[in-house]
Amino acid sequence: MKFRKPAHPKAVGELTEQIVSVYLIDKEVKVSKPFGDNLPYDFILDVYGELIKVQVKTARPKKHSTNVIEYNTISTRVNAKGNYKKYYTEGDIDLFLIYSYEVDEVYVMSNCGLRSRGTFNLEYPCTGQKSNIRLAENFTLDKFLSSLNICSLEECLKKGKTYSGWANGVTVST
Repeated sequence: MKFRKPAHPKAVGELTEQIVSVYLIDKEVKVSKPFGDNLPYDFILDVYGELIKVQVKTARPKKHSTNVIEYNTISTRVNAKGNYKKYYTEGDIDLFLIYSYEVDEVYVMSNCGLRSRGTFNLEYPCTGQKSNIRLAENFTLDKFLSSLNICSLEECLKKGKTYSGWANGVTVST
């Protein structure tokens, strides 16, 4: 389902979190939402008993580009004293989950080596460059979950794989 991006930045962030949570729950991933909004993470995912701290971000088309989306990897708050920017450390969060309203897709990026902004290419550039390109299709939530051998019961049955319980999700064996 494609969602309309709200006009107000706070509403964008709140809706993005809800959309990402629906994607995760649809994939039968256990999701916890902390109380309040003063923590550096938006969700905690429980994967095989390991807790993963996640920060949700909204992607937007990069200016002057038709096939690149970008997202902030910093926390920005505005108060009476002005703008406040905070960089995430490795201890703050483990992963970014990035939703693009334009593509209607959730992407996954580790919190490693990103300063203030990240990008994904929706396709390879027309220049023919293939190296140092972060191709979006390689960072989808589905690919990430697949790399952990997690799928829903329905997906596993479609793939003809056996499954064993992982609470709301399943582990896969072939």
